[in-house]
Amino acid sequence: MGVILLEIGYKEMLNLCFMPLVDGSVGTVGRKLIMATPEQQSMLPHLKCKFLNQKAVLLLQPYFSLPGFMKSLNFEHFGPKVIAQNISSILPSEWEGKDFVSWRDPNRVVE
Repeated sequence: MGVILLEIGYKEMLNLCFMPLVDGSVGTVGRKLIMATPEQQSMLPHLKCKFLNQKAVLLLQPYFSLPGFMKSLNFEHFGPKVIAQNISSILPSEWEGKDFVSWRDPNRVVE
């Protein structure tokens, strides 16, 4: 698949809309897109604009195992790397730079 993209001309394909995303928009060639289950997506809901639509993932499943397919389209599987790259966007900003933070459960009743 990577060879096919090179033959067509990857630069000409950049920004070409081609993949439906979870938020209803369409992903473009060259932009990092993430394959994730609905449960994984719920961990980083602000990334809906980067998650591939589940129906599209199911239809393309046979191609994901082809050498170079994922890399050539800039797709990545949800995993620790995705979480690490986005952890600062889900933690409270007042925790930034702290070695330790106190955790208080807002639902816990103190007697």
